[in-house]
Amino acid sequence: MQRTNKPNKFKAFYNKMSIKNKIALVYSTVFILFIFIVSCSIIINSIIYYRTSSEKEINETLDEIEEYIQNGGEISIESIKQQVQNPYIEVRIMEMRNGSPMIPTVSDTRGGRQGAKPSTKPDTKPDAMPDPFYDDSTATDSATEYVPIPERSNMRGPMNDKFSNSPDGRGRDLRMGKIDGDAYLIKSKQVTIDGKTYEIRAFRIYNREIMLINKMGMLFIIENLAAVFIAFAVGRAISSKMLKPVHQVADAAIKISEENFNQRIEEPEADDEIRMLVRAFNDMLSRLEISFERQNQFISDVSHELKTPLSVIKGYTDMLSRWGKNDPEVLDESIESITSETEHMTMLINRLLFWARNDVNSSMTISELCIEELLEEIRKEASVMELPAKIYIDGAQSTRISGDYHLIKQLIWIFVENAVKYSGEKNCEIHFETSETADRAMLKIRDNGIGIKEEDIKNIFERFYRSDKSRNKEISGFGLGLSIAKWIVDHHNGKISVTSTFGEGTEFLLDFPRAR
Repeated sequence: MQRTNKPNKFKAFYNKMSIKNKIALVYSTVFILFIFIVSCSIIINSIIYYRTSSEKEINETLDEIEEYIQNGGEISIESIKQQVQNPYIEVRIMEMRNGSPMIPTVSDTRGGRQGAKPSTKPDTKPDAMPDPFYDDSTATDSATEYVPIPERSNMRGPMNDKFSNSPDGRGRDLRMGKIDGDAYLIKSKQVTIDGKTYEIRAFRIYNREIMLINKMGMLFIIENLAAVFIAFAVGRAISSKMLKPVHQVADAAIKISEENFNQRIEEPEADDEIRMLVRAFNDMLSRLEISFERQNQFISDVSHELKTPLSVIKGYTDMLSRWGKNDPEVLDESIESITSETEHMTMLINRLLFWARNDVNSSMTISELCIEELLEEIRKEASVMELPAKIYIDGAQSTRISGDYHLIKQLIWIFVENAVKYSGEKNCEIHFETSETADRAMLKIRDNGIGIKEEDIKNIFERFYRSDKSRNKEISGFGLGLSIAKWIVDHHNGKISVTSTFGEGTEFLLDFPRAR
C-alpha cells in the first residue's frame, strides 16, 4: 500500500508568514525557552533549598535530643519540650522491643513504668496521648515507656487528632507525609541507653514551604504567559526596524522603471548585512543605469548607421524608377552607390551579429597558435586584396599563445583595417612586433596614421564611439571595431593598452598568457 506524505501544517503555516513575524516568532520562542529554563531552575533550587534546610533542622533537633538522652537527661514532657527549640518541629520518643516500637501506656520519667500493666490499646486518660505510630500487628504484652510532647502553638488542631493517622516514619531516610491534611517531613533516629533502645521521631511541618513553591510556580506560569505576548511584540518591533531597509529595497525595486534608474537607497548607519544589501542594490542600480544608457546609445547609433544607407538606397531607387534608368550616367552612379551602401550595411550587420552572438554565448575553440604565422597569413591576404598598406613583421620567431584561431585573426584584421582607414593622406605603414617573457606573449601594433586625441583614448573601446565627429563623415566606420577587439582580448585573459600622438600615429600593445 503506497503511503501518502501528509503536508506539514506547521511548515506550511510558517512558510506563509512574513519575515517580520518569523523573526518575532523565533525571538519569542528563544526568549520563552530561556525564561522557562530559568524559572524551572529557580523552582528546583528552591525545592532543594527548602528540603535541605528542613532536613538540617530535623537532624539538628534529633542530635540535640539524642545528646540530651545520652547525657542522662530526664525523659519527660516538660524536659523534652524544653529541648526542642524549633517551633516548627514535633518530637515523639518510644521504647523499642524486638525491633518494633511498643504500645505506649503511660507517661513517665526516665526509670520506667510505675506499675502499669500492658495493654493492647493506648490509655485514654487525659495525661496519656495515643501513639500516632500504633500498629496492632507489632503489639506485644510488654510495657512501653512513652513520652508524648504536648500541643504547640504552631500546630493546628489537638495533638491527638493531628498525629492519630501519621505515616510510618521509621528508617533514617527523610520522608514526606500528611497528617490531618498537613504536610510534614518525617525522620527518625534510634538511641540505646542502659540496654534500652528508644526511637526518636521528628515531624517538621512543611505547609509554608509547599505554599511558597506553589505560589512561585503559579507566578512563573503567569509571567511566562505574559512574556509570550511581550516577547512577540518586542520581536515584531525589533524585526520591523531591522527590516526597514529591506522594505526600502523592495519599494525601490517596484518603483524602478526605464525613466528612474538614478534612484538610490540611503545606506543605514550600522555596518551590517543590511548595509551590505543596500550597497549591493545601489551598485546594481548603477550598473543597470550605465547598461541602460549604453543600450539606448547603442540603439540610437544603430538607427543612425542604418538610416543613412537606407535613405541613400531609397533615394537612388526612386530616382531610377522616375527617369534615371534612361540616363546611363545616372544609372551607373545609382548602381555604384547602392552597391556601396549595401556593403556598408552588410559589414554593420555582421558586426552587430557578432555582438549579439558573443554576448549570449562566448564559447570559443581554444588551440595553440603561433602569432607570427597568423601575421604572415594576414600580410598575404592584404597583398591579394591590394590594400594600400605596407606591413612589417619583426621580433620573436615563434611566439605562441592559446586562443581561438578565428577570433585572434579577426582581432589583427581590425587593427589593419583601422590603420588603413585612418592613415589620411600618408602612405599607410603597419609595424607588427612580437616579444615574450617567461609567461607572457606580447604583440605591438604601430601605424603612422592620424592618431587619436588624448581625451578620446579612454572612450575608443566603447561601442559606436568615434572620435572627431566631423572627420567621421568622410571616414566610413561604425565605432565597433575596437570594442570587438577589446572583447576578444578580454576573453583570452589578455590586456590591451594604447598610446597615441595626434597627427603622428598610434601604437597598441596586446599582452596574452603564453601557451603552456
